[in-house]
Amino acid sequence: MLLLAFVLRPATLLPTTVLSAFAGFLLGAAWGFVVANTAVVATALIPYGLAWILRGRTLRPPSGGWRSELAHRPFVTIVTARLAMLPGDLVNAAAGLLRVPLLPFLGATALGGSPGILVAALAGASLRGSRFSVGALQLDYRLLLAAIAVLIASLAVARLVRRRQDRSE
Repeated sequence: MLLLAFVLRPATLLPTTVLSAFAGFLLGAAWGFVVANTAVVATALIPYGLAWILRGRTLRPPSGGWRSELAHRPFVTIVTARLAMLPGDLVNAAAGLLRVPLLPFLGATALGGSPGILVAALAGASLRGSRFSVGALQLDYRLLLAAIAVLIASLAVARLVRRRQDRSE
């Protein structure tokens, strides 16, 4: 059911963090992260592929700096967008519209999205209980603190990558 929810997620625009947190709750931090990361990368292909196919028919590529960055440095630009935790479906569709090659798109999505997915899986795994209801849950503060640390590190790395990218221009 969880994998089906991930597959249907792009149609509902439900944030991946919600399902990743639920994966962490159901499967624990490690397996929740593995399942969620795999599902997020696989389902990123849905908006990417649709935008790739529809380009020139009904959709036009975005203009501006982001277009130039994606065209010249697709891997770094997508990793940076993922680390900065920009809306995933927007990044997926823009990459498809701009015809970013598949392998850099998938690699950057897996690498750059991992910290955010890990944050969500850790946060979900920090909730303990036999069922998913407010009164039945307890919080494991160690996992929650680990999630906060990963979030801060991810945002710091995104900022560092962006600064280096700006200096190289």
